[in-house]
Amino acid sequence: MREYTQEELRKIQALGMETLREFIRICEKYGLDYFAISGTAIGAVRHKGFIPWDDDMDVGMLREDYDRFLEVAPGELKGRYELYSASLQKQVQGFYLQMFPAGSVFMTRRNARWPLHPGIKLDIFPYDRVPADGKRRARLYRRLRFWNRLYIIKNTKVPRLEGNGLKTIVIRAICRVSYELLKAGPSVDTIVKKYEGLMKSVKESSGYYTILDDMNPDWWVIRRSELYPMEEAPFGPLTIRLPAKNDEMLRRQYGDYMQYPPEEERGGHDIVKLVFPAGWE
Repeated sequence: MREYTQEELRKIQALGMETLREFIRICEKYGLDYFAISGTAIGAVRHKGFIPWDDDMDVGMLREDYDRFLEVAPGELKGRYELYSASLQKQVQGFYLQMFPAGSVFMTRRNARWPLHPGIKLDIFPYDRVPADGKRRARLYRRLRFWNRLYIIKNTKVPRLEGNGLKTIVIRAICRVSYELLKAGPSVDTIVKKYEGLMKSVKESSGYYTILDDMNPDWWVIRRSELYPMEEAPFGPLTIRLPAKNDEMLRRQYGDYMQYPPEEERGGHDIVKLVFPAGWE
């Protein structure tokens, strides 16, 4: 694990910007909606681009646009970029798309135990329909967590856990036992199909959506009326789309996001391995 040099961070952000440019090009070509979320939405408002210490980008798409992007993007990217997702490779962290320049590697402490590691990436999150009723959402989340944990254990045996207290030791032991039991259990393909089926299981038009691959999906719950009509904002040399109620959404999630965090919290991911694609060394 190590910190970036300023030159490495500059190149990470420059590569990220080119990935975002290509993503936007494809979305505009096929009439697909997307919107900046999380630190990317904050960066667009507060910095007109990257948060100075940020090292990746996050966008959301409603499920219909997300699935359409997944259909058309491989033919557009033509080997210049790769797409990783649990749905595609079955050996990578996350039931969302990670788009990155071919040949790059961005291995963090969090994903170091996984068989495959994405590169310097743009995270593309599907927003799926969820019930308006909080209790029904909670039941859906519990079912998703069950299959998500099976998927993690199947791929990593023991996921990375902080600390060495009794609770952590017990959880690690349970993971090891579960891994052995899962050898005779459902395949990774089956687990992925179950998880994806649950993500797409809500058919009612409640007007509520969220990211279902998250430890706290309610954090990301949005209403369709908060998305449209979308706005545009400068993001470095590009123009990026923001939800109509971007300020309200960010304040609900982060509080006074216009205030800089404390100095000690300004940093990117904990990097284990960083490789730039050819021509960016």
